Amino acid sequence: MTDRSEVDVVRIKLGSDKPAPQPDALGRDRIGFAHGLPTAELWERGRGVWRARLDKVSDAQLLLIASGGIVVMAGSISGVTFHDGRVAITGLPDPTHPLIGQRDPLDNSSANPVAYGRLETAPARHPSQRALSEVLNDAIATLTEAGRQRRPRLHQTPSGRLEPHPTESDPVDWAEFVTLALAGAAANLGGIERALAGRPGSWEAAKVEDLLYATVGTEPSDLWRHRTEPVRVVVDVDEILATRTDALSQYDDAEQAIDAQVEQAEKADPAPDPASYGWVYEVTGPNELTSADPAAPPWSWEAWRSFQDTEWGEWTDRIERDIRAGDTSWRSLLIPFSPEAGAEYKRLSDARESRLDRIRHQFEQLDAQKRREWDTYGEAIARAVEAGALAVPGLQAPVEVTLGSDPALPMVEHLIDPLAEQLLDAAIAATLSPADLPGTPLARLAEEAR
Repeated sequence: MTDRSEVDVVRIKLGSDKPAPQPDALGRDRIGFAHGLPTAELWERGRGVWRARLDKVSDAQLLLIASGGIVVMAGSISGVTFHDGRVAITGLPDPTHPLIGQRDPLDNSSANPVAYGRLETAPARHPSQRALSEVLNDAIATLTEAGRQRRPRLHQTPSGRLEPHPTESDPVDWAEFVTLALAGAAANLGGIERALAGRPGSWEAAKVEDLLYATVGTEPSDLWRHRTEPVRVVVDVDEILATRTDALSQYDDAEQAIDAQVEQAEKADPAPDPASYGWVYEVTGPNELTSADPAAPPWSWEAWRSFQDTEWGEWTDRIERDIRAGDTSWRSLLIPFSPEAGAEYKRLSDARESRLDRIRHQFEQLDAQKRREWDTYGEAIARAVEAGALAVPGLQAPVEVTLGSDPALPMVEHLIDPLAEQLLDAAIAATLSPADLPGTPLARLAEEAR
């Protein structure tokens, strides 16, 4: 048994590769995900800089970097560095981590690239396959049972009618049974070539190939009438739009544009100066807070707590606990000159945040619009898959379309159903994506607001 333990995780979702806005806090020329990046560069692109919750980051031990719904890098978290209101995560990448290549375990519909969660360290696994010897024994038993089957022998009655003989029978056509079983299995596996991929150059493969083509014909489509398993098509909208269209990149650009609006508003509407309303104490060490104002009284946790909102009790406890333990993430704390000064500072700060929140609200609106467009696209793809299945010659097996990722389906390339991939590829080619909609995501958001 594999020991399992839970770890707190920060997930960073990367957009597409693009030039980094300059100056870049980490000195990078490019940001976003691109295939083939060295470990160190991919780690640099993923670890910063982000607007993140310090309490969540400080609790986390594992950083996951994802793109297109897949984990592309993982590593440990040892701390953060601060860059103009944002943070960069510090730690060490682990390019051998078992979650790399798996589906993003914290994937969600939010446009926010940062997500938090708790995971078991042991990765999810697909059901283990039975030993091939067991499968062979079952196949032999089935073929043996089929070979012992009997079919009625027809005879002519005195009246001239053909009827089953009351006591005599003939062996079943075992050769026909075997060829039909092979044809059905090959169809379920996705084709004759796929069925023989284990050792295609062998004499056994050549003989079975001849037998199958003699059974089903030379046209690949003739095989599908023998299929018995459902064709399971998973329409993973996030993965499709991230890897096959520019839709995700367009939304990344829209988020950056809103981010720029927020930063511009923060500069144009500066926060009230705390030194005008109280004494500012810098955190200079474990449980050590000092003020540059010589008139400031000695630091007092009781005095500081008396000016905190009661609904912030958990945060108040957390800040005090962290600073007493030596955490310098909290750079400074304020003790107002008086209750009236504290109330005025809070009123001005809250009013500014309210003004900024009106701009930040665009993030939520953008998320909602993105989800609507993603959902509409997924439903259109599903309809196109179903329409395409009706056009597959001879296909009688049901086609099951699932919207969203399906962890029960194999991710290993050689186990993916070629017919399902064929139907999905054709549906994608025939369906307009959100990247094809008129205007930019922000322009569509503004048009909807009118």
